[in-house]
Amino acid sequence: MDAIKIFFTEPDSSYQRTFRFYSIFLFLAIIASISKVWGTGTQGIFVILVIVFALYLVNNFVDNSQTELSDFNSEIYIKLQELQAKVNDHIEYKVKLTNISGMQLPKQDHQRLMDINRLDSLYIDASLIQFLHSIITLYEYNPDEYYMLVKGTNNILKIRKQIEEYYNSNSVSETVPSESASYVAQKNSELVSFRDHPKPRQEPVYTENLAEMFEIAINLKANCVNNLQNMIYKVPKTNKLYDYIDTCIDRYIILINRNLQTISDYHLNAIRDTGINTRTKFVYFKGTKPFDALRDQNVVLNKSLEQRNSLYDLYV
Repeated sequence: MDAIKIFFTEPDSSYQRTFRFYSIFLFLAIIASISKVWGTGTQGIFVILVIVFALYLVNNFVDNSQTELSDFNSEIYIKLQELQAKVNDHIEYKVKLTNISGMQLPKQDHQRLMDINRLDSLYIDASLIQFLHSIITLYEYNPDEYYMLVKGTNNILKIRKQIEEYYNSNSVSETVPSESASYVAQKNSELVSFRDHPKPRQEPVYTENLAEMFEIAINLKANCVNNLQNMIYKVPKTNKLYDYIDTCIDRYIILINRNLQTISDYHLNAIRDTGINTRTKFVYFKGTKPFDALRDQNVVLNKSLEQRNSLYDLYV
C-alpha cells in the first residue's frame, strides 16, 4: 500500500486532487459491486477481506498511473532537450559563419549567447513541446524560421511565467516577528511600539505593466504564426505539404491562444482589483485592433480637405 500512502501525502495540486477523487470513487465502486453480488449480510471477516482487496486494486491503479505519469514527464523532458539541441545547433552554425567572415566571437560572448537562447520557459506547456517536436523535421527545410518559432514561443511562455511569479511573490504574508521576552513583558503592561506588532497580510497584486506585457505576447504570437507560414517557401512544392503547413498553423494558433487566454484572464483580474482609472489600458487579443495612424491605411474620407482615402487601387 505504499503507492496510496505516498500519493495521498504529496503536496496538493489540481491533478492530485482530481486523481484522488477518482481513486476514492474506484475504491467505493469496488466495495459496492462486491456487496451487490454477495449481499450486505456477510461476516465481519468477509468485509475485511473485501476492503483489503479493494485497497489492493486501488494501490495497483495508483502505482500504474504514477508510472505512466513519470514516463510521460520523461518523454516531455527528452523532447524539450531535443528542441534545445536544435536551437544550440542553429546558434553554433551562426557563430561559425561569423568566424568564417573574420569576426572571432569571444568565449564570454559565446556563452552569453547560449544562455540567452536557453528554452527556460517552454516547460510550462507540455502541449506546445509536443507540437514543436512533432514538426521538428521542418528545421531541415528552414532553420531560421523554425528557430524563431521556437524562440518566440518560449518568450510568450516566459511572459506568462513572469506574471505568475510576480503575483505569487506578492501573495506571501510578511514575516511576523517572534515574541521576545521583552515584548511579552511589555505586552500586558504598556503600549508596544508599532514596529513590534505583526504586519497584516499583503494582498497579492499584478505587475503594473501587465497590459504592455500582454501586447508584447500578442505581437510575438503574430510573428510566430508568420514564421510557421514562411516555412512554405522552403518545403517541397507539393499540395500535401501545403496542407500540412496549414494544419500546423491552425493547431499552433489553438495551443498558443490557450496561454494568451490565461494572460488575458490575469489582465482582466488586475483591472478588477485596481479599478478603472485614467491609466487603465484594455487589451483584447481575439478582436480587431484599433486604428493606428502610423501603421494602418486610412479608410475614412476626409471631406474637409477633399482628399481620397488611402486605400490602394485594386485592378482585376
